[in-house]
Amino acid sequence: MTVALLCNSQSMGHHSESGPTVIADQPGPLGREIIANQHFNHTWSVSGVLARYARRWLELPMEHLSEPGAIDLSQAYEDCTGVRLDDLAAVAGYLWARTTQGHFVLEHAEYSH
Repeated sequence: MTVALLCNSQSMGHHSESGPTVIADQPGPLGREIIANQHFNHTWSVSGVLARYARRWLELPMEHLSEPGAIDLSQAYEDCTGVRLDDLAAVAGYLWARTTQGHFVLEHAEYSH
């Protein structure tokens, strides 16, 4: 922990984008690095993954839709891929459920439903 704090202190001020000097709703470069680090090193559970998915992809975009630069992520995903995000989530959930039951190969008939 001490080494991390020393490295953090050493790297502060060496980036071209200094970011805001006060805590705000939009994190600066250091805040984004800390958030990414916490996200990368967290432990996960199925319920936690599903809760984060719902919060990040469904709830937060709708809550902040009136803010500049905010977009409806579900609609943007559908516009880019032609696939509804809800449909993707349903397929991913089905695949996850099948693998937890020990079925790692899907039969061709399962694709036609």
